[in-house]
Amino acid sequence: MKKKIAVIFIPFLLFVLVWDLYVRFLSIPSYILPSPGSFLIELLTVFRQGEIYTHIYTTLYEIAIGMLLGVLLGLFVGYLVAKSRLIERILNPYIIIIQIIPKISIAPLFLLWFGLGANSKIAIIILVVFFPIMVNLIVGLRSIDRNVHALLKLVKVNRWQKFRFVEVMYALPAIISGVKVACTYAITGAVIGEMLGAQSGLGYLVMLGSETNEIQIILTSVFLLCIIGLILYLMIDLFERKLLGWHETRELPLN
Repeated sequence: MKKKIAVIFIPFLLFVLVWDLYVRFLSIPSYILPSPGSFLIELLTVFRQGEIYTHIYTTLYEIAIGMLLGVLLGLFVGYLVAKSRLIERILNPYIIIIQIIPKISIAPLFLLWFGLGANSKIAIIILVVFFPIMVNLIVGLRSIDRNVHALLKLVKVNRWQKFRFVEVMYALPAIISGVKVACTYAITGAVIGEMLGAQSGLGYLVMLGSETNEIQIILTSVFLLCIIGLILYLMIDLFERKLLGWHETRELPLN
């Protein structure tokens, strides 16, 4: 346990040390890059003032709803594509086109269609979350061995039993891996939408800080986005450990 904590915190402490030395020895002005101590003091001041909580809630709400809808849409379309070659041939060109288009280039359209509120950001998040979920589900379902399919026909299981005990179990590791990727995309999508047009949110604060040359606002927003992303990823990883502790991929070392 102590070793794991050290592995996590030693690089962070080294980063803070290098940051502090860089600011001190090169005499970097605070309006360009504050020292770690100054940043922490200002961060605590921002939280005491309380306005930051509204922006955190806005971004969390957009991520939560966008992730939920994006995952559900990805699972639905992915299952249809995995089960039908005809549907795959019909949808595949459109799915590829949607994925190829840079999301930042179509985000302004979503702002025009859905307004400056949360709906436009949720739509962007759905778009960026959908693809990794769909692809991972297809890969998971098509990884089922042919011998397994032959055995299922032999024992004459019904469609519900096949779905519940075979397809779900085979696809679940791939789905959760897709959700891990999607959660990082969701944060990026929310920030893109908020930076292009919003009335609140951490991405909005990043843009506001950029326009007013307030480095502290930018650093605070980026720091909070990193914390949100890290917590979200760790929650999904914990869920994966509890649910898929039996799966062999959990035992593979990372080289």
